[in-house]
Amino acid sequence: MAVFPDSYFETEIREGFEVQSMMKRAWAGQIEVMEEIRKVCERHNIKWFADYGTLLGAVRHKGFIPWDDDIDIGMKRDDLQNFIKYGKDELPEEYKILCMDLEPEYDSLIVRVVNSTTISDDEARMKKYHGCPYVLGIDIFPLDYLSRDKEERELHIEVVNIILGAIENVASPDISKEDVDDYIRQVEQLTGTAIDRTVPLKIALLRLAEKLCSIYGPEDADEVAGIWRLIWQNNFHFPKEWFDDLIEIPFETVTVPVPREYDKILRIKFGDNYMTPIKEITHNYPFYKEQDKIIQEMRGN
Repeated sequence: MAVFPDSYFETEIREGFEVQSMMKRAWAGQIEVMEEIRKVCERHNIKWFADYGTLLGAVRHKGFIPWDDDIDIGMKRDDLQNFIKYGKDELPEEYKILCMDLEPEYDSLIVRVVNSTTISDDEARMKKYHGCPYVLGIDIFPLDYLSRDKEERELHIEVVNIILGAIENVASPDISKEDVDDYIRQVEQLTGTAIDRTVPLKIALLRLAEKLCSIYGPEDADEVAGIWRLIWQNNFHFPKEWFDDLIEIPFETVTVPVPREYDKILRIKFGDNYMTPIKEITHNYPFYKEQDKIIQEMRGN
């Protein structure tokens, strides 16, 4: 368990932004989840690293971005597959890994680890997660390998883009059944794969997209990318060795692994001025807004 002094949970102004006490408790609880992930990774030599806003927060703030409310980490695809393999049995019993390999109805390319699937103010739970009763999770972003062959790489990205576009199009309330069937036939012809008709179409297409994202291995590639992001940000690819050479840097009261080349990565992801804070509060901040309504009803408030 990470160590947090009582003063850590006081409401605080950071960068002119008020971080309330409950958000500090949610931060601390998420760090506890991250530390459980770390244990599995250390046992099996799995590399993981702070990613997206968590990487930026670690470098710029030595912790959370004040107006951020979650933890993002990354793993290369082979590391992620190993983490799922071992983590499903080795994480605490109440934890769950949400991914398409383990959850038939899961519909995201991002893997998520949660400390529970239910809200609870059970005494033991509240003690372990520093007074936070909410479901707490960590997002894991996969990095997939890119072919060294330029034409293969371009085709790879284009096919994934077509599948993700099909998901968006077939979700339209105005689309006819005939048009949906036509989209499915086009995807099947393009990929030489039969779409699973026994599951919701979005899930079937996402499973296919994930499979295609991960068709290359480390022996085939010099670079890695979040392929879904590469579709609309064409410079979003990195030498694979950047994510092998990791260093630990401060993050709140613990440390997190980050790529030694974090400056180059952050410039690609956030621009050259990434050290200048820009307040971008998501529409659903704090993430526990709806969960709080449930806990208040449970407590009869």
